[in-house]
Amino acid sequence: PSYLMSATSKDGLTWIKNDKIVASDARTPGALFDGKYMRVYFNRRGAGNIVALSRDGISWEEKEVIVLGLPPGMVVLDQEVVLLPDGKYRMYYYEHPRAKGQPISIQGDFTIASAISNDGIHFQREGAAFVYERVMDPDVIKIGDVWKMFVSHYGKTISAVSYDEGKSFVFEQYVSKTRFIPTVIETSDGYRIYYNTKEGNTRKIYSAFSIDGKTWVEDQGVRIEAGEKGSLDEGGPGSPAVLRKNDGTYWIFYTTTVG
Repeated sequence: PSYLMSATSKDGLTWIKNDKIVASDARTPGALFDGKYMRVYFNRRGAGNIVALSRDGISWEEKEVIVLGLPPGMVVLDQEVVLLPDGKYRMYYYEHPRAKGQPISIQGDFTIASAISNDGIHFQREGAAFVYERVMDPDVIKIGDVWKMFVSHYGKTISAVSYDEGKSFVFEQYVSKTRFIPTVIETSDGYRIYYNTKEGNTRKIYSAFSIDGKTWVEDQGVRIEAGEKGSLDEGGPGSPAVLRKNDGTYWIFYTTTVG
């Protein structure tokens, strides 16, 4: 079985795991704090897209996420949702052609699309935001006056930048030394990117820090690693998603497997 778990931190570096399961069978989460609720968006096989909402990180309520206007045969994967200055929610996601099977078997350009919502639950597709060879797992953040997107690309991370307020993006650079499934959060003095690595059959989460969101320096040590044998996260943490609450507390959500 697979689970969505969480951990908390005061500085974004040292994390304390929470033993409570956030959700079961959850894939590629994206996390957001909207000022009232912590929201974790994820995909569940056979059930589509879900958002789990919580005020305290202990009790979670799940709601189905609806995206209207999808091209025929396309499904939403790897969703990332940001809160816009006007109070609306924008979702970025990998627009996957269901008939072509698993993404790992597909070649060519992939589409990261966007959709807009008033409530963070019901979305209307806007259009393609970033089209590039085999890009998945988008994470989007506003750095200064510019929206940036970080995506997985052949096991590495690349960044793209927007010049039209987050509607479309162009390639910027490879993010040095980071691996895959990136997530970026603003800290009190800059930005921190978290990402997955896989060492043998075990996954770990590492991080790097940047003052400007462009030049990154690896943080020492491992942020989160596998739990003891028999624990809920014995297979190691994957697909990190991070948010920061108004009180400065960081929350990270990650997928795990048991057995």
